[in-house]
Amino acid sequence: MLKLFLFLMLFQSGGLILPGPDFAIVFRFSIIKGAKAGIWCAFGVATGVLINVFITYLIGHSLYTFHRLLYTLFIAAGTMFLYYISINLMRNFFNFKQQTTQPQINSNSTHLSNYPFFTGLAVNLSNMKAIIFFSSLLPITGKLNLNYLLLTWISMAFIAWLWFSFVAIMVN
Repeated sequence: MLKLFLFLMLFQSGGLILPGPDFAIVFRFSIIKGAKAGIWCAFGVATGVLINVFITYLIGHSLYTFHRLLYTLFIAAGTMFLYYISINLMRNFFNFKQQTTQPQINSNSTHLSNYPFFTGLAVNLSNMKAIIFFSSLLPITGKLNLNYLLLTWISMAFIAWLWFSFVAIMVN
């Protein structure tokens, strides 16, 4: 069990290092509002990880256990979505034209982006990459007993908070 747990933590760490929406929002808050806001945003992302893992496990484990075909279709659709995003990113990268003016960032607006925790939470909960990532771990986590499963979920959220807090601090 311990080897499996350590493998999952290593896998989670590798997934976190890849840039994505969570990285971008923590980076943005750290640049605009400082390390403290970035760390609060990282805490929101970590809370989103915990919620995402729980929901994905409940729904995905049911699908994996009772409807393998539907689970496979879900993973295939998610994978295709990630390919679609990747292709669009590459296409936009190669078609990118330099802007002559810098975009103006208004940090005094009164919408959700003034609340780093809730913004980090919302970004992570809407992050399709995270949902597919956690779904890919379902066959492995099904082998864990309840204590290791809970430890895994909490550890994944904690590692996410540590990583994104590190990003927030290093940006400043």
